[in-house]
Amino acid sequence: MRILDQHRHNLVDFLRSVNLPLGLLRAVQLLGIFVLESSSDVTDWIQLITQVELATDLAPKWRQALLSSPLISTNAKEFLDKAELFLIANDGIRLNDLLVALRTVQVNPDSSLLPLTESIEQTSDAILSLLLTYPIPRWNVWLPMMAWLLENANKFPASIRLEMVRLMEIWQRKAPNGAIYRKEIGELALRWLKETERTYDYDKE
Repeated sequence: MRILDQHRHNLVDFLRSVNLPLGLLRAVQLLGIFVLESSSDVTDWIQLITQVELATDLAPKWRQALLSSPLISTNAKEFLDKAELFLIANDGIRLNDLLVALRTVQVNPDSSLLPLTESIEQTSDAILSLLLTYPIPRWNVWLPMMAWLLENANKFPASIRLEMVRLMEIWQRKAPNGAIYRKEIGELALRWLKETERTYDYDKE
């Protein structure tokens, strides 16, 4: 990570020079955290992401690693507040990608399904894919993110609602009864449903 920090201002060129090894993804994510935590604002972090966005030859994983940096910080909510305008710009495309990273990367396979795979002749990768069909959130990462989403849901572009609903569905399915945010998620979902019903043009039927 220290080497990456030395090349912070030409990060893309450095990654290209070492042939973009996927093993550096975690280090890039940690660089994002370091940059966030060593600055009073998110300007340097945004500049890193912009570098990667402009490099159209880079796989989306590199951008995703930087975008998801705030999620694994103990100051996640503070950083998300500071980065809100950046994340929701351009119809919320970055926030949408961040939510995708949350539900696809920051999750664990549901090992309770393992007995169901014993009679299936599949590769270990196929079994893992099956177990991730119903992922279990990494609660320490999801908690601050869900708090931030629910607090600011009405300010976000409608274009990210589908990803929010997917996260909310996972939360409601995997969190125990009475768990934090279950009630708030239910109320938000009901409000969105009523909004949809009010704006639906039945004349198009």
